[in-house]
Amino acid sequence: MKRRNGFRVNKFILVLIILLIAVVPLAGWSKPAEHQSAHRDKGPKKKTADHLSQQFARLEHTYDARLGVYALDTGNHRTVSYRSDERFAYASTYKALATGALLRHHSLGQLNERITYTSKDLVSYSPITEQHVDTGMTL
Repeated sequence: MKRRNGFRVNKFILVLIILLIAVVPLAGWSKPAEHQSAHRDKGPKKKTADHLSQQFARLEHTYDARLGVYALDTGNHRTVSYRSDERFAYASTYKALATGALLRHHSLGQLNERITYTSKDLVSYSPITEQHVDTGMTL
């Protein structure tokens, strides 16, 4: 990637931002297993939980995705959980950290400089970026 004025983007900062985008969401939060097991229902309610788990598993299979669910009925305090002990990345979790890292190393004026790139530089699902291959984008 090159800026229009010919300077190369600082590769260290670019790698740092990519690492933040890739790694920080993996540090999601989940409830401890002891708390979850204390709220699990037994008997007839267990059948409902098993049925829900089967439905969630079917959704995962249909959409080829992992699903994480934790819901609380605030009226009777019953819970529904599926993969509640696993960690899931949140798309917006990293944005504040990535922005902070970017602003620490670049002035607001630098963020207005246009960055150009080719279609080979794109990663999968870049709906906005792919629209600007010819013109480039500002940070």
